[in-house]
Amino acid sequence: VLPPSDRPLAVLPFRNISGAAVHDYYSEGLSAELRAALTRNPDLQVAAPTSSREVVRDGDDPVAVARKLGVAFVLQGSVAKAGGVIRVAADLIEAAAGLTRWSETFERSLSDVFAVQSEIADMVAQALAARITAEAGSDGEAPKGSAGAADAQGGSANVAAFEDFLHGREAFNLAASAETDRRALAWFDAAIARDPSYAAAHVWRARALSALAAQSGEAEAMRRDRDAAIAAARTAATLAPDFAAAHTTLGWVLFNQALDVRAARAAFARARALGGGDADVLMSSAVFAARTGGVEDARRDIARALVLDPLNPSAFRFAGAISIIATDNERALGELDRALALNPTGSVIHAYRGAAYAALGKWTEARAAYA
Repeated sequence: VLPPSDRPLAVLPFRNISGAAVHDYYSEGLSAELRAALTRNPDLQVAAPTSSREVVRDGDDPVAVARKLGVAFVLQGSVAKAGGVIRVAADLIEAAAGLTRWSETFERSLSDVFAVQSEIADMVAQALAARITAEAGSDGEAPKGSAGAADAQGGSANVAAFEDFLHGREAFNLAASAETDRRALAWFDAAIARDPSYAAAHVWRARALSALAAQSGEAEAMRRDRDAAIAAARTAATLAPDFAAAHTTLGWVLFNQALDVRAARAAFARARALGGGDADVLMSSAVFAARTGGVEDARRDIARALVLDPLNPSAFRFAGAISIIATDNERALGELDRALALNPTGSVIHAYRGAAYAALGKWTEARAAYA
């Protein structure tokens, strides 16, 4: 893990205190949008969402969260949504001292939700800048630029479209079945109908279509969903050319379903140039690099992803897959064991372990893993 000064911040899922579980999607979505806004500031290092969620599930306090994630600061808060009004409380806690360095409460019309996100992101960036500058002395340089600009890549100024998008992302993240993927797709379609220029909605529409294509048992349906996924990702990249997620998603679909390695390589290169501090971008780029002969590049990117997202079983699963490709199967088993410890029900993790054992000639263990 890098020293805290090199990756200072974790954004925890904001708590829903609206008194209605139906609004859980909104509090989670707001914290995700804040995390994305802060990540866009090149001078801030922000822990990835999976690890941030996991430590909250463990019930850790902010200081323990910071210790587990190797960060210096933790942003936590709560959201209350009633009618057309939203109330957001946010606290920035410095782990070493266990003290709140900045705290603010915002009450706005729901139509101002994007302004609230920008305000919080900018205030957090400024508070961190003051702290970093104080530690560095008079020669220290504060983080530059707005962390949460209103025109942030991929976003929408349409509140109803934003809510549809959050509903869709909640359904897609369930990863439960084709039915939940179709439900997510319907929400993303609704968001796009309200705001056709909503690049993030096109990105997640592409992901939902890609998932449906991968699950399809009929060639015609698979081709239809695959082609629609590529089109959606291309639309997102056109609408928001500096939106890393659009290029990552395009590269993933082009490589895994269209088998277009050359076009996928260009998309992943663009994504990595734009989002080198995003764990999801790094994981996808790493797997692509390993599968196309760039094992050293893959090792570099997956190592960085593991620093940013140390409690994400997918990161360790991808690390194991890369080690198998590199024929370092003993190392792969160690990485896959870490993945299993975080997600014991991960069937793909067991399958990779079977492959590693088989490559080592350990047939009994391989059969057990595949079973």
